Amino acid sequence: LALEDLHWADASTRHLLAYLFRTLRTGRLVVLATYRSDDIHRRHPLRPLLAELDRLRTIRRIELARFNREEVCRQVAGILAQEPDPDQIDAIFERSDG
Repeated sequence: LALEDLHWADASTRHLLAYLFRTLRTGRLVVLATYRSDDIHRRHPLRPLLAELDRLRTIRRIELARFNREEVCRQVAGILAQEPDPDQIDAIFERSDG
């Protein structure tokens, strides 16, 4: 299960994740969830879920830095299977903020 941008997740999504992580003990399930840590202010509604997940032994958190412009260029080139236009890269890098 892949979930992106948890910093925008609604309460139902956060409750579903909490339930899954608390109750699923057997079987094979990988949950990949992303969020931008710089968007999580002190009173952000995702904070309590993150604190709860940090206490679980089944959770592994991996922090990744944002892409620099060259990394964005390599990713887009891989997706397109060709070298992208530099203006396109500039637009993607600016819009995505890395």
